[in-house]
Amino acid sequence: LPAVLKRAKGPWVERPLNDKTIVYGRAGEASSFEGILAKALCRAGANPHLVGDVAASPSFAEPGEAFGRPAKALDLEALDDKMRVDGLLFDATSIATPNQLEELRAFFAPLVRKLNRSGRVVVIGRPATTTSTVEAAACQRALDGFVRSLAKEIGRKGSTANLIVLSPGAEANLVGPLRYLLSEHSAFVTAQPLFVTVEGSNETDVPFQRSLEGQVARLLHVVGRQVG
Repeated sequence: LPAVLKRAKGPWVERPLNDKTIVYGRAGEASSFEGILAKALCRAGANPHLVGDVAASPSFAEPGEAFGRPAKALDLEALDDKMRVDGLLFDATSIATPNQLEELRAFFAPLVRKLNRSGRVVVIGRPATTTSTVEAAACQRALDGFVRSLAKEIGRKGSTANLIVLSPGAEANLVGPLRYLLSEHSAFVTAQPLFVTVEGSNETDVPFQRSLEGQVARLLHVVGRQVG
């Protein structure tokens, strides 16, 4: 029988990831937008666990304190057999060589089996057209195939895997898509690339509850007439 999907049954809440364990890792050094990721996770109520060198990153210190969600270090070589996680988030934007793709495998290999039913996986990459070498472009394109393959593997447990293709300069627009894909609102979205571009608002403090408060919506009804 198909897995029973956990899905949101109401409107957006301030903390859609409340008490969810989200494991975060990255390839290479910290990206310029790691602070945005940290604030998004902590503001949404997640309990962030950081893998590898990320654990020493100061990006999670301030939002962790502000939202009462201090980050915890996680050693992939000493995982508790009983540990379970609700989401996996990996920043692959810096991957530019085939050897660096190994960091992607090293992160997911021990953690996928720890994923709860209806878990969430999100990988963040860059558009291949924005990379500086043919090799880097090939590596970024490879992320889509990886995510699709992973989505098929974890789908039998009602879990999803998606790729965020983040255009340079659009980092501030990352918050909404990240909250959506890691939450139960995205129960039926999987194996998809979501393109985040510079168009639209660059507001990082988006009012996710009652975001249309005070605005007027006008319904335009058009009646068409068949000719001929």
